[in-house]
Amino acid sequence: MINLQEDHRTGANWQLQGDYNASVVQRVNEVWHGNEKGIYFNLRALAVGQTTLVFIKRKYTDTLDNKAFIIKITKF
Repeated sequence: MINLQEDHRTGANWQLQGDYNASVVQRVNEVWHGNEKGIYFNLRALAVGQTTLVFIKRKYTDTLDNKAFIIKITKF
């Protein structure tokens, strides 16, 4: 699970880019827990390996921020 702050009053939201290795991790769902807690991206490990998850914060078509997380699965 990756948690990112997201306040819907600003009109901006986080999106997971689709260019990660889907054979290593599976995107399960996203759950928004309100302006105070943000959005939770739930993932599942599928195999040993490594991938990078890139999240883009957008407001309409503008990019406001980005975050990258290197995910390394060592045991399954």
